[in-house]
Amino acid sequence: MSRVLPLWISAVFLIASQALATPVITVGDHLLQPNQANQAVTISVTGTEYVHGVNLYLQVGDGTAGPTIQSWDILTGTIFAGATPGQFDNRASSWTILTDTYVSNPNGVLGNGLLATVYIDTTGFTSGTWAFAADFNYEGSQNTTDFVGDPATIVNGSIGVVPEPASFALLCVAAVGLLVWQRARRKS
Repeated sequence: MSRVLPLWISAVFLIASQALATPVITVGDHLLQPNQANQAVTISVTGTEYVHGVNLYLQVGDGTAGPTIQSWDILTGTIFAGATPGQFDNRASSWTILTDTYVSNPNGVLGNGLLATVYIDTTGFTSGTWAFAADFNYEGSQNTTDFVGDPATIVNGSIGVVPEPASFALLCVAAVGLLVWQRARRKS
């Protein structure tokens, strides 16, 4: 009897930990090229639960300025690939996505893998960093990505625009030239 009790306790803890396992959505930190449209960034999910759809909420910066979200794809190559979706896209602004997507498969899909591909346009931006969030406040409402009512742990990220290597090298050459010119001027 005393040997069986620890096995039962272990089994209960194992079942409870699986039941409490919440999928984790990782938005990620993404470095993009300046002044370029259609740059793909991916958002992933890790977990062991089956999910029945996603309420996808994404925002760049504070939702009013920065690189823009051009489009998004939650089907191609994602955990929802091959499922029959019902999708209702509601764009709030060029920087914010508010969308609800339901999967008609009654068993759901395993919530582990690529969740979405988002296409970002950095036209007009040569450098900078902006928050990239799946959990944010927009016009007084809290928007948190979830799996159709089932919660997820959100790990927000960022969008960074970095100069092209050639532009950066040109800037460095100009800076060195300026230093040499200044030094030569002081000597004379």
